[in-house]
Amino acid sequence: MPHKLEFSVCRFTSEDAEGRAQDLQLQGPGARGWRSAKFSIYPQELVLQFSERVHLTRVQLLSHHALVPERVQLLIGDTPPEGEMGVLGEAQFTPLGYVGLSDNSHTEHKARELKSVNVDCTGTFLKLLVYKNYVNKLNKYNQVVLRPSLPAAGCAAAYPLQQAVSPPCAAIAQSCSCSSRPRVCVHTKNHV
Repeated sequence: MPHKLEFSVCRFTSEDAEGRAQDLQLQGPGARGWRSAKFSIYPQELVLQFSERVHLTRVQLLSHHALVPERVQLLIGDTPPEGEMGVLGEAQFTPLGYVGLSDNSHTEHKARELKSVNVDCTGTFLKLLVYKNYVNKLNKYNQVVLRPSLPAAGCAAAYPLQQAVSPPCAAIAQSCSCSSRPRVCVHTKNHV
């Protein structure tokens, strides 16, 4: 049965003193989340490592009310069975797709947006490529923030006996009616 997965941040391209990458692991009302450095070059990269190989079923992204990225690309990373488990350098990443975020101007930058993305994939790492920020008067330094509601749901997964690398994961649904594209459900909620 899927449950909340434990992870650690094993790579990041930048961080700010007001939001360290490790802050993504903190949960609760006072948790700040990760904030990119001032005037960062985009995309920014965050790589999360799960405590074991997992079958991932859901990823949730909570944006900041003003420091909002235009989109976040998700990639699942896995190591071949003959490779050393949990070694980032040996991981092979498969793109899952993009999640677009609202510029939040319709709420006058007073609400946060929660994206729940249902996926179906297996791996040890989740890479987030965080693209440039929306420009607004509250974001003087062109930063982005991902808040601590970044849980991932899934369960432990063993390697199949005859498969070297996990199969490509289901792609995030984009506005396409092509029936050959795997579908994944994206839910959006605004939080005040």
